[in-house]
Amino acid sequence: MVQVGGFAKGFAITADSLGLESGYKNPAGISSIQTKSVMTTYTSQFGNLVQTMGLALGAPISEKIKVSLNVPLTITQDNPETVGSSGRGVQVGSFSNYITGAITSISTSLYGDHLQLGVSAVYRHLELNKTTANGFGLDAGLILNTRYISLGLSAQDIGGTKLKWSNDTEETIQARYNIGVKIPVEKMINILADATIESDKENVYNIGAEVNLSKNFSLMGGIRDIQGDSNWRVGTCVKVKRFNIYYSFSNHQELGVNHKIGIQFL
Repeated sequence: MVQVGGFAKGFAITADSLGLESGYKNPAGISSIQTKSVMTTYTSQFGNLVQTMGLALGAPISEKIKVSLNVPLTITQDNPETVGSSGRGVQVGSFSNYITGAITSISTSLYGDHLQLGVSAVYRHLELNKTTANGFGLDAGLILNTRYISLGLSAQDIGGTKLKWSNDTEETIQARYNIGVKIPVEKMINILADATIESDKENVYNIGAEVNLSKNFSLMGGIRDIQGDSNWRVGTCVKVKRFNIYYSFSNHQELGVNHKIGIQFL
C-alpha cells in the first residue's frame, strides 16, 4: 500500500476526501485538490526486503474539475529461487519481483461540493521471476457530503481486470465494492469507517480517526480488517509552509514493523 495518510487511518477512507491519495480507493475524493501538488512516499518492510514507493501529481483543471496521476512501485528483493533435488527444495539463487502501474483519475463536484463524482483508469504491470503481466481496469466512485456526515461508495476493477502474462496465461482481478462513512466531531475530529465487499472473499471492515490539533498538525490512527488481522497503525501530518510531511507506523503480526514516509509539495 503506497498511501501514508490513508494507511494511518486504517484504509477506512471511502468517504474521506484525501486529494491525491484518494485515487487508490475512491477517485471522487480527489475533488479536494485545490492547487497543483506533488507527493512522494516510501515504505520499508521485512528489514527492507520489501520496498514500496509512490509518486503522485494533481491539479485543478477548473473550479469543479480535478485530475491526478498516481504511480506506485513495489519491489520485493532477494526472493529465494529453489529447484527440486532428491525430494527437497534446494536454493540455487534469488530473484526480485516488481509491481507497478499508473492510476489516472478525474473528478467533479456538484451542488456546491455536496456531491463528488470520480473515475479512474488503472494500468497494472507485474514482473514475477522474469514473467510479466499487464492489465487495464476501471474504478468509479462518489461521495455525498452533508453537514453531519459524509457517505462514500466506490467500485474498483469494474467487471474484473484481466492480467495477461507473458507465458500465455491469464488471471482476473475480481471487482471490489467499498462503502464508507465519515463523521466530523466538533470540527477537530473525523471518525471513519468502511467496508470492502468482494465475491468469494470475506468482507473487510476498517475503522480510523483523525484529530486536527491545529491547522499545521494532526494525528491519525486506525485498524484495518477488524475481523481478521486487526492490523493497527498510527500516523501524523505536519504542515510546514508549502510542505505536508506524513509519517505512519504499524507492527503487523506477520509482516512485522512497517514505516511509511510521505512528502507533499503544494
